[in-house]
Amino acid sequence: MVLTEFDWDKFDEFIETFEIEGKTVRWILEHQKEWRYKLTAEHFEKVLMGFSFWFVYRQMPCGIYYAGASCDGQDITHEIFGNYRRGQYLVMYPNISFDVTQYAPLVPGAEHWFDVQGRFPESDSVPQTVETIESGPFQTVGELLDTVRLNNKTLREIFDTEYDDGAVCCGMFDG
Repeated sequence: MVLTEFDWDKFDEFIETFEIEGKTVRWILEHQKEWRYKLTAEHFEKVLMGFSFWFVYRQMPCGIYYAGASCDGQDITHEIFGNYRRGQYLVMYPNISFDVTQYAPLVPGAEHWFDVQGRFPESDSVPQTVETIESGPFQTVGELLDTVRLNNKTLREIFDTEYDDGAVCCGMFDG
């Protein structure tokens, strides 16, 4: 379902006029802490289908994605994801320390953390070899949220309780 379409050169106009639950997209972006409390794990579980979700939890980059997309009825999982089975996956980079507090939206005018984290900025905190831990497949987002544990909490508990202006947990949907 498409809610709206806009040209990238009209992005500023879009965020000034498009509203979600009576708030403009600009307001939501500028008041993420207030908006974040509406993004409970239960809501996240309902809206993730079809998207990936990339987040940084206590400076560790992580992502949730679906493997097993199909195109014209043919399974293309092997072509894209190797031998992955259909389902939800979590990927974590435990040996990378990524401090989101030096990037936008926490620092106005800085490059956005989501754009930087894919490049893992050059620094002493980025090891020569990037360690990757993947978990999955999970049949549903709910199963992933209730099964995966970090710091003795499920992802569901983390998403519901550990928000601190992005310094502890911040995330972004990716189409």
